[in-house]
Amino acid sequence: VLLLKEAKSSQKKHEIISEIEQTLAVWKSSHLGLQIGDAAIEVPAENDSEILQLFKNIDVHHHAMIVAIEDILFQQEDSKNFEVQKEVLLNNERDFLRLMDDIVNKYDSRSKAQLQNLKKKEYWLLGFALLILILEIQLIFRPLSVQIQKTIAKLMQSQSESDENAFKIETLLTEK
Repeated sequence: VLLLKEAKSSQKKHEIISEIEQTLAVWKSSHLGLQIGDAAIEVPAENDSEILQLFKNIDVHHHAMIVAIEDILFQQEDSKNFEVQKEVLLNNERDFLRLMDDIVNKYDSRSKAQLQNLKKKEYWLLGFALLILILEIQLIFRPLSVQIQKTIAKLMQSQSESDENAFKIETLLTEK
């Protein structure tokens, strides 16, 4: 909006006005979308009463700034009106940004809490997976290993008995 007053050519003014209109549309839809949700920008509706209260506090400044911008766009040629609306924008800007910063900080603290909760769940899942592996080793692989060792021992014993029997048979055949 401040650039609008400095623009010399009508083409530059038109570009700035177009940019202001686009920014205003995005700002309105984003502000509303953060509160009630917006499928287009994939933002769910807000349920946190503390954040909704912060949005209620910011709405006064947001509305005043929106009205001032729309009034500037509507009455572009009135320089007295421009100065009045510019002052409205500048007077509400600081409070709006401070309150918006509070909202962002609240979102940040909530996301950090959710991240910590997710980390705890990951550690629980890791512990559970390790417990399952230990139980598999104790209940499946160890008994299977013992069974295989017994089978190998029996096979070796059978092999030695077979070798002995073969030796005896050979001896008997030679004697015969």
